[in-house]
Amino acid sequence: MKERILTLSLVAGLLAPLPALALGDNGSSDDPQLRRLFQPSERELQREKQGQIYIYDGLESRQIDRALEREFARVDNMMFVRTRVETEDGEEEVLEDGCE
Repeated sequence: MKERILTLSLVAGLLAPLPALALGDNGSSDDPQLRRLFQPSERELQREKQGQIYIYDGLESRQIDRALEREFARVDNMMFVRTRVETEDGEEEVLEDGCE
């Protein structure tokens, strides 16, 4: 029984970093906004339940699309400003949203 628990602990330990590797469309799991968006702490989730809204600034449109798919239950507590989108000619453009 102890061997089975040890094996499960080792497997869990090896798999734990996988969500962090999948975090960033920008190639970085160190981005605090992406971490909060895709892996919020218990405290952050509790604050959202209390009505706190977090403003995400300057994310790429594909990151936002992914968040809307994966984190839909939390979307009422999210606001996205200065979203970066890729234009047809491959350039990056920041959407003017009227927020300063």
